[in-house]
Amino acid sequence: MTRLISYAQNFEDVMLWRALGHVEHGSYIDIGAQSPDEDSVSRMFYEQGWRGIHVDAATTYAQQLRAARPDEVVIHAAVSNTPGTLSFYEMPKTGLSTLDPTLAERHSSKFEVIETVVPSITLDEVLARAPGDVHWLKVDVEGAETSVLRSWRESPVRPWVVVVESTLPMTKVENHHEWDPILVEKGYEFVYFDGLNRFYVSSEHPELVAAFAVPPNVFDGVSLSGTATSAFGARWREQWAEQERKWSNELAASESNVAGLRRDLENVESARNRLDELLKEQLAQGQWLAREWKQSHETIANLREQAHRWELEAQQGQHQVALMASSLSWRVTWPIRFTGRVLRMLFRSPAKFVGAAKRGVKRGASPFFVAVAGPINRRPALRGFIVGLVPSADARLRAWEQTARMQTLVAASSEPVKADEVLSVRGQQFLHALREASRKGAA
Repeated sequence: MTRLISYAQNFEDVMLWRALGHVEHGSYIDIGAQSPDEDSVSRMFYEQGWRGIHVDAATTYAQQLRAARPDEVVIHAAVSNTPGTLSFYEMPKTGLSTLDPTLAERHSSKFEVIETVVPSITLDEVLARAPGDVHWLKVDVEGAETSVLRSWRESPVRPWVVVVESTLPMTKVENHHEWDPILVEKGYEFVYFDGLNRFYVSSEHPELVAAFAVPPNVFDGVSLSGTATSAFGARWREQWAEQERKWSNELAASESNVAGLRRDLENVESARNRLDELLKEQLAQGQWLAREWKQSHETIANLREQAHRWELEAQQGQHQVALMASSLSWRVTWPIRFTGRVLRMLFRSPAKFVGAAKRGVKRGASPFFVAVAGPINRRPALRGFIVGLVPSADARLRAWEQTARMQTLVAASSEPVKADEVLSVRGQQFLHALREASRKGAA
């Protein structure tokens, strides 16, 4: 069972629930039902699983009831002991719509009054549509209650509790004497008056009478909906309106914040997209650099391998040259090769040959001075005599001695060439000079 909430104008639903709340999935008939929510006697029962029949002559309320209660019967008609059609005076958004032209005229100064023609049916016809027991019947038709009850003629349906508005509209003047005898004659006992309505209990259900001993109170465990038009709900409605305004302001602020957050999110998304693009570019560049790095390593490896091959080839070539130079045939044929080079140089360019010969003689003499510089330097008297005659010879003697020492070191680190041993030192130096000259002339 859901929480009990009262929607009625004067706690009619509270009193009826106190008497009939023990019935599961009960049934009701509401004549002059009005709104499905505001001042509704039936909504509390509807929320607890009850279903029933609503009758209202106002087009607006009939449409609202059908929309809000699609699983209930809604009859758009006036209930009267005069079947056919009737003039109906509708005052929109109020509970004052009536069949009485006098009352309509009285309210016309304060409310809009729309006169329409509506179908008229009897209470017998309404009761005939009940699927079984009717646990309560409410009649609130703004002064036409007598006509409604007089149309209850032959129907055997006997609602357990009947509630009838018993004062003239918008007054405290009671008018129940006009229709009270009808209910008494049908076996109903008056049990409670709430200042607006009179409650009657069927003689077939006397056990319900005790429920009407006291007015609504804290022990009924019912809370107010705030939709009732009674004065005691005004404060609640004001608080609710204030709360709605507060929520509206908070909602507007929230929507503004949401809009700002959406803009921020769009900016973040845009920045993220830019970062994604930059990251893709960096990844592409990194991949390119990785490929270049790999290719560079492969190129370096290839170059190293090629250099290693060249080094091996050079070593092999040097070894072959060394073998060739040390061979007997190379040494024996040296004079022939040398003579050929000299003759080729002489026939090709005699002038170059003469210059080369001069340079050879000069270079051939130089080793002689290098050879004698050491012994002269080791004899101070002889060295002093020579320097006395030629002062510039002092530096040259030192240089020639240094050259002799370096040649000695070079000769000690490699195998000496023994070719041309038959020639004198001076002759070897001269021939060496001629070789150099012939080589340059051949070039």
